Amino acid sequence: SAINSLQFRIKDKSAGTINLKINKVALVSRPTEGVVSFTFDDGYDDIYTVARRYMDQKGIAGTAYLVPTFIDTAGYMTMAQVKNLHEMNGWQIGAHTYEHTNLVTVATSSAEQSMIADRNWLVKNGFDDGGMDLAYPNGSFDEFTVKPLCRKYFRSCRGIGNGNNDAITSITES
Repeated sequence: SAINSLQFRIKDKSAGTINLKINKVALVSRPTEGVVSFTFDDGYDDIYTVARRYMDQKGIAGTAYLVPTFIDTAGYMTMAQVKNLHEMNGWQIGAHTYEHTNLVTVATSSAEQSMIADRNWLVKNGFDDGGMDLAYPNGSFDEFTVKPLCRKYFRSCRGIGNGNNDAITSITES
């Protein structure tokens, strides 16, 4: 069949010439069933009080990407709600950095420490399944610092592109 669009994103760090070599382009069959993920960032209390109830009615579980330092503070879920969301409602609890750090704007060491702290918090609290996945705060990431750190500590990372959550970076191959 005919491919009518192809897009590449290449960034230069002023290090010289960039060469792009493509060995093969192929058309892959579209899946017969769609895959949709419902994700919620930061840990706002309405994830538990509104979204959870609505999704329970539909038989759908979501993913809550949490900021651990926001838990048990005004306007955010309590730890008991987070545990219920995970244990009783089947939601995945994922990383959103320990203190909602914009990973692109801080030193590499700070970004790494935030990822480590978040991952450790998730695992320590029994969220091992989601402890392997991260949503970049503000959807912000870069190819040179943040993405390689993500590869080091997480199975997948979710950013945003073109205003939609379509920039999932899968770390593992399926």
